[in-house]
Amino acid sequence: MKKKLVILISIIVIGTIVGIFIMHKDKGTAQGAKWGDVYYAYIKEIKPSDNSKILFYESSLSDDPVMAVYDDSKKDANSDVGFSISLYKIENDEVENMSNNIYGNEAEIRFGYDVEKGKYNYFMYSNTEDSETYESLDSIAIESIVYDELTKEGLTGTERAEKEKEKLSKYDNYAKYFKVTNEKSTAYKDVDYVINTDYKFNYISYKKDDNYLKKEFSKSVKSYQKNKDIGLKFDSLIEKNKKNEEINDTKKVEDVIKAGDYTLKYGTYKSSISSYMEEFGGEYTIKPDGTFTYVNNWTDTDGNAYTNNAEGTYKVEYANMKEMDEMPDDYKWVITFTATSYSGKGRFIDSPIPNDQYYNVDSYAITDNNKFQAEQYENIWTLK
Repeated sequence: MKKKLVILISIIVIGTIVGIFIMHKDKGTAQGAKWGDVYYAYIKEIKPSDNSKILFYESSLSDDPVMAVYDDSKKDANSDVGFSISLYKIENDEVENMSNNIYGNEAEIRFGYDVEKGKYNYFMYSNTEDSETYESLDSIAIESIVYDELTKEGLTGTERAEKEKEKLSKYDNYAKYFKVTNEKSTAYKDVDYVINTDYKFNYISYKKDDNYLKKEFSKSVKSYQKNKDIGLKFDSLIEKNKKNEEINDTKKVEDVIKAGDYTLKYGTYKSSISSYMEEFGGEYTIKPDGTFTYVNNWTDTDGNAYTNNAEGTYKVEYANMKEMDEMPDDYKWVITFTATSYSGKGRFIDSPIPNDQYYNVDSYAITDNNKFQAEQYENIWTLK
């Protein structure tokens, strides 16, 4: 009797050990990796539209791959909506939605080499007849993160726009590039910010069939590669484009600054401001080395005389000047002066907000050759 009892106990112990071993072996590896299991369970739960595309990619925002789910079921030649895309990451073994965006028919996902940052990345690409835009998928998520932060802070208008620039600048991985492609435009440059590799990435076409879905997830997880590993096959293409860029960089500096269809000559620009607003007048002198000086001799309403001086750097760029996210895009050529040292009264000095780092910055729209002007009040700066 004792012998039978010992045998029975042995069988139970062995069975338990084997069961634990099998459970441990299978735990978190049904799709080849734990992150694959987490995303697989989440997709089964949310059930996206049939034929939605599922893509896994390396991201600076997560230790695990990020999952992109894009739906082009609404794509129609007569519609402005091309597809929607949602980005997800894993946080504490739970899936977290980072952003949801809608794009037009001209947009697509590309894998390319970021010339500015010197690395491969996934980008959302869109184009018009005269321009193209590359924005990394990480940047799409970053913009949503910043948007939520500003909404919680209750900021609006110009203050919100300035705070947004400040927050975005703190992300080293933020990458969004705009380029004029029309060769007839004076803003055209034969220099690439992003080099498209034409890489055909693997994605899962969603279906409600669990067996199919499990098999496709397993294949995608096992074939997953980091960006630099995918990019190995494109290194020769990148080197060729880099040489072309170096040739463009060695071209001599122009004697004028090109800004779209207009140009600005180096020299001193005088304000047209009325006498009652003399504080906002004065003269800017822009130099070929990218620096400027500013001087303004003015008198207040009480007859007190002042002299304002400033110097610093300037930048001419084609920028989106919309003040709020809800407003339509407002791209235009502007010249922005950033003062690094200044003296005087009022202008550049008396910031209405303590520690406001933007108070020493002025931006003006370039509206004609050798002319730029303020948008909020009547003030035109013309070459002397």
